[in-house]
Amino acid sequence: MNNRSISNNYSDKNVLNDADDPSEISLVRLEHAETTDGMNITLRFSERLFPHNIGNVQNYILNPFQTVNSAWLDKGDPTIVHLVTSLNYGVSYGISVNGLSSITGEGMDEEHNSAPVVRSTISSIQLKKAHTSDSKLVTLVFNEVLQSTEANNKDNYVFQPGATVISAELDTNNLTLVHLTTSLDPDTSYAVRAQNLVSASGQDTMDPQLSSRVVIRSHAPLIQSVQLNSAYTSDNKLVTLAFSETLRSAEANNKDNYVFQPGATVISAELDTTNLTRVHLTTSLDPNTSYAVRAQNLVSASGQDTMDPQLDSRVVLRHIDEQIQTDR
Repeated sequence: MNNRSISNNYSDKNVLNDADDPSEISLVRLEHAETTDGMNITLRFSERLFPHNIGNVQNYILNPFQTVNSAWLDKGDPTIVHLVTSLNYGVSYGISVNGLSSITGEGMDEEHNSAPVVRSTISSIQLKKAHTSDSKLVTLVFNEVLQSTEANNKDNYVFQPGATVISAELDTNNLTLVHLTTSLDPDTSYAVRAQNLVSASGQDTMDPQLSSRVVIRSHAPLIQSVQLNSAYTSDNKLVTLAFSETLRSAEANNKDNYVFQPGATVISAELDTTNLTRVHLTTSLDPNTSYAVRAQNLVSASGQDTMDPQLDSRVVLRHIDEQIQTDR
């Protein structure tokens, strides 16, 4: 089965219209399923999920069948669930989810509980989290370092239901964060959508499927951790690692902070000066062996965030082929 046929089976009943009011959605919908390495799958739902039963791997069914080894709720965004599995290269998958419920007690929408698993590389801007502790300052967390011109344009952020964005400011200490000044009704649930943003490299724009997030309210400060998003090589000599946060160079350039399994010598490690979420490792991989790589002891550019031990490893992708690019 190819991706097009899976998309036809699932897309009509799984796309959440941007105009939908989050406060009117009751049943839980599966909105998006994505993998960058065939091992880790990220699921995005329409509602904040109740933690109970998230870890029951029998709630997640892959088609064609593959075992789901573990599942957990994202620490920063309770609309996100992370799965660990092992997908066969070149095979298109769909996934169905049952047994989950929202924090208000509503169950899964049986007509919107399936989605194709999209294979992608991290080559577009994604809105990872939206958070506020006082309904006045909303912090947005992106997966890429942003250009200030677009990031500081308040018209590039839209709340649903409507709320006025008074100002938008790119965090000068962490260029993956944008702070919005607004005034939200404390009794209303909101989602926010980002548009027209451009990465610092000038090459990446917003991923339309991952441009919106439910605004999470919490009295606790925003908790972040450094996550390894993807690892890939085109020649078995230079391995590029993509992280969720901008990194501090001292730790990022330490070759001892990267471990391959099975073993492979890391000759050097270099933080990309044009994109501080990327590290380039010089090594020598056996072309006939599959590898995973683990990052350790890394620290974000702000000095506040360290590696997430649950998301510090990735399978090394050998190349980016037409199949993966088509899936985006």
